[in-house]
Amino acid sequence: MANESSLGNVRVSALLDVLSICLYLILWVANGELLQGIASGTLCPQGIAYDKPAFLTWFDYNFLLLGLPIVWADTRFRRGQGLTKYLTNIWPGSFGFCRSIAACAAISCLLIALNILFVIGLECVSVATSNAIYQLQTAFTIGLCVWILGDKFSLSEGVGLAASLIGVALIVLPPLVNDENVEKATEEGGDDRKQSCPSHHAAFLGSFAMLGSAALWGGYQVAWRVLSEVRENPESQHRSTHSRLDGFMDTLTTLAMVGACNLTLGLPVLILIDYFGFETFYPPPQSHKGILIVNALVEYGFDVSCAVAIYMTSPIITAVTAPLTIPISLLWDHALYKSSLSEVGWWGLIGTALVLAGVMMMETKPDLSKITLARWQQREKTALLETEMQGGNYAQFSGLNFEPSFV
Repeated sequence: MANESSLGNVRVSALLDVLSICLYLILWVANGELLQGIASGTLCPQGIAYDKPAFLTWFDYNFLLLGLPIVWADTRFRRGQGLTKYLTNIWPGSFGFCRSIAACAAISCLLIALNILFVIGLECVSVATSNAIYQLQTAFTIGLCVWILGDKFSLSEGVGLAASLIGVALIVLPPLVNDENVEKATEEGGDDRKQSCPSHHAAFLGSFAMLGSAALWGGYQVAWRVLSEVRENPESQHRSTHSRLDGFMDTLTTLAMVGACNLTLGLPVLILIDYFGFETFYPPPQSHKGILIVNALVEYGFDVSCAVAIYMTSPIITAVTAPLTIPISLLWDHALYKSSLSEVGWWGLIGTALVLAGVMMMETKPDLSKITLARWQQREKTALLETEMQGGNYAQFSGLNFEPSFV
């Protein structure tokens, strides 16, 4: 009965891990579609675009504070203590309140910087190119996990990671090649979609900005894991339902602290951006408040699901599954706008299957060394069998104790 209960807990844990990853990917695509619709005006009232990425970033991350009422209700009714005591004593753990707040401020700065670089890149390169470059965040995340976290990979995890990286390449390269053909056509046709960047510097500036944003995103995922580990209570290492609830509340609290730091630190950034002429700072029109609030709520859901996915799996798992947003977004566009699925193609489908298979191997961690040894022993046994049969020594065949009788 104990073994059955343990097996059931493992299955529930694996199911929750898969659901957290799926929610993280779906909300990522939904958030991207909303941002694109707001910037282009296709989702805005009267088709009036609101292309203020710095303000949108600051506005969206302020919604991270929405987690505080949930944390207050949990501490009040489940823990039976005040929010102040929880924030100052329990949430920071042994790391300390001041150092935890400083870490949240650093994470907030990372988010602001990576979003600004991402927007600069989108001004100079197309979406397909930016998606392809941004998937290099997988390499940055893996490198930082090995360097900072000291992660080591078993044989099965290494094979799964290699399969996932091959799948990533198969997913991102076809859209990139197709995009190069589109860029040649737009240059010949005189398309002015990149007027915000000088033509001879556009590709370099956009690619460099995207690369910097990808590196910072990898740093954000690892920083989240580091902050969780340094504050972790050693008494709650097991993955029970109670500890998962505590971990979820801890995640909401950390996100709320990041939101508070964004509210404080992001406003001076907006003023500086306005002062240097990068983006004029003015509030959105009244007609746009509805779509902006919806976008902020979706962004909040994405941030929560991303943090929960990192907590329940690992930064590497969230990194290698990120390229799955490309086929998901193409399917989304096909369903909504009847766009072509030719950018995915068979290579993209094969890459998606490889990523899923690789992630499954990294999560289940099958002992490939034992499987390989068993197969080698089976081959040796088969070879011995053939040798014995050819020699006619049936008495010693496969260790059977019988004497052949002759009448």
